[in-house]
Amino acid sequence: IGCGPEVLEKLCGAPLWFDLAFGYGVIAQPVAQAILDKHGPEKLLFASDMPWHRPRWELRLLDSLDIGAEDREKICWRNAAGLLGLESE
Repeated sequence: IGCGPEVLEKLCGAPLWFDLAFGYGVIAQPVAQAILDKHGPEKLLFASDMPWHRPRWELRLLDSLDIGAEDREKICWRNAAGLLGLESE
């Protein structure tokens, strides 16, 4: 979710998936929170842009957001599992 203000203004709410790659240190925490609040956790995916950003850095950004455990699970793996048809019942 880099390019924060532009994403918030022009893309949030559209039928798009966003990933968290390359957000840590690039996007301000309040903007990241606003994107989460406006777009919803159902359309966010955990990702990293290795080797430029480490996964633990992107998790730090995620951990800085006001998000519950269930929504964090969605972002970290459940959403991707659903997209890939790997959900277990």
